Amino acid sequence: MRRFSRIAGAALLLAGGGANADPLPPEEAGRFAAPGITYRGGASLHFLGIEFGGLSALAVLDGGHRALALSDAGHWFELALNYDTAGNLADAKLLRHGPVVDAAGKPPASKRAADTEALAALLDGGFAVAYEQQHHIMRFPPSDPPLSRPPVAFATPEGLSRAPANGGIEALAALADGRFIALAEALPAPAAFVGDRTGSWGRGWIGDGQSWASFAYALEAGFAPSDATVLPDGDILVLERARLSLVGFAIRLVRLAPGELGPGRAVTGREVARLSLPFVGDNFEGLAARRAADGRTLLYLVSDNNFSPLLRTALVMFELN
Repeated sequence: MRRFSRIAGAALLLAGGGANADPLPPEEAGRFAAPGITYRGGASLHFLGIEFGGLSALAVLDGGHRALALSDAGHWFELALNYDTAGNLADAKLLRHGPVVDAAGKPPASKRAADTEALAALLDGGFAVAYEQQHHIMRFPPSDPPLSRPPVAFATPEGLSRAPANGGIEALAALADGRFIALAEALPAPAAFVGDRTGSWGRGWIGDGQSWASFAYALEAGFAPSDATVLPDGDILVLERARLSLVGFAIRLVRLAPGELGPGRAVTGREVARLSLPFVGDNFEGLAARRAADGRTLLYLVSDNNFSPLLRTALVMFELN
């Protein structure tokens, strides 16, 4: 477990050196080519002078002009996103950062209490955040800086307490009707939900934060959910990840219809894209989506470097075909 360093104050403002990112080189387009999606640019993030990394959740705001990312060390990072003349993601600049405060309005006292893994932007300008280690979900009211006012706890989804310390909720998304979908990384679904169906099944929940209904979510061997977002048409897109090697990963994007989810159901999503990234440290854990001005759906993925020199923090954009 990485030592957690407390940051005093609600937010730190940055200016000058170290507040830039490097655009990904053109050859990255070949690595990110896959049926179902079209690569639309990206940047490698390596801001200097701060403890940056471990990004595990992402929200894209203000029509794609800003992004908010969470680290699994309990920090938030606000980014300004820049695009080239073709609309491709070209650069990201760090605007400010700070701690995700606890229920008392203070920075978490330990890494165990600060393991933020999933983020959902709410219509009122606030956010819902899922935590591992101490499994729970918190609702943060609107604030500036973000995540700087004390949150209130959601009810704990049934069975979540039985998840492994690092196998709790990794995917959380807010539906248009006010409900939320949550998916666990490593918690099997109840056998009664699956019946005689074969394969691996993980546990998911849908609810309004006060009450939750459980369902089973079909898993492909080796893959586990790492984030989810709601598409402009209302469907849910799940990001799944599998480890290929020491610094290699594969990802799947799986589409679900909200109407398929319900108490005790066994749900199999539809794969829309798959990427294999061997020997490259792109451990994608964060996913967000938005509708472009011309109606196209744009996806954003951010990777977790695990605070390791072997991995990188990449922010990439795709068009959903």
